[in-house]
Amino acid sequence: DYSYHIIKNNANGVLLDNVTIQDGNANGIGLDANGAGLLNNGSITLNNIKMLYCYANGQGAFIDNHNNIIFKGGSVKIQPGQTSVIMNRSGANLTIENNVNIED
Repeated sequence: DYSYHIIKNNANGVLLDNVTIQDGNANGIGLDANGAGLLNNGSITLNNIKMLYCYANGQGAFIDNHNNIIFKGGSVKIQPGQTSVIMNRSGANLTIENNVNIED
């Protein structure tokens, strides 16, 4: 089974705690070209999440956010040449608490 998004969230009140999201590949078209790590349409809290080496043809290789994300600590390791890491859509909310390290 092939997937463009490692996690696709449409629910509210979701918590991901101490999870690694790795090697997503959003190489489709439309929304399937964005958010290889997480396509978020709901409300989600990311607690101490590691995101590694996600790629997207479009915007937001790691996260394509259409609603509400709280990112509480963690790290993002960018693939060489990746230019768009997080896409926060118009009207969406992205709150970063604690430290989120972005590395290349």
